[in-house]
Amino acid sequence: MLATTRLGGVSPSPWNSFNLGANTQDRQERVIANRSLLAQSMAEVEVQWLKQVHGAKGVVLQENLASHSPEADFSYTRERGIACAILTADCLPILIWNRSGTEIAAIHAGWRGLAAGVIASALSHFQSPVSELAAWIGPAIGQKAFEVGEDVLDAMAVANLGGLQDLTRYCTAHSSVQGKFYMDLVGIARVNLNGIGVDKVDGGNYCTYTDSERFFSYRRDGETGRMASLIWMEG
Repeated sequence: MLATTRLGGVSPSPWNSFNLGANTQDRQERVIANRSLLAQSMAEVEVQWLKQVHGAKGVVLQENLASHSPEADFSYTRERGIACAILTADCLPILIWNRSGTEIAAIHAGWRGLAAGVIASALSHFQSPVSELAAWIGPAIGQKAFEVGEDVLDAMAVANLGGLQDLTRYCTAHSSVQGKFYMDLVGIARVNLNGIGVDKVDGGNYCTYTDSERFFSYRRDGETGRMASLIWMEG
């Protein structure tokens, strides 16, 4: 398992410096150089990148990687030597594995993905019982920085997310703007995972928005880079 920061790459501002996102305005040769630096720290492991679209569709990674980046918001594999990778700059990166170390997945979960059921969709690919799965939530935007409108609350309430009943536990009303709220995406993801049966959930302790030295944040900066969260089984 590995989660990168914004430090240690070749990109200039506003992507400084370890930008791994090909969907940014950064020059592609710099993104490729940064991805090459990442590959050097992952000997004999191939990374499958995705074209993330804020949905619930995923891809099952086989022995041979796709020659392009599939449109998907999670990847799952039972193959060794292949890294499932997610790019983020505020959304939740969620890494999943079974305790026997034979199945893994990486999930990209913004509020749209959560409402669409991306976590349940990814977990449905595991052959292991959910009681044998564990999850780690990487750096993401914290509740105090994640302002949303009533439409987002409505979407979450309709989704229910595997047992989420009381949204007031995960949303705080804006102090001065009516109809605006601060939402705890990490807390919602935890209850979603727990509701499906994944009891061991770690991480979720770092806010991308408030830690500008280490993390990219789209909400904070607009045009910015992307970090990667990766999980793999060594060959």
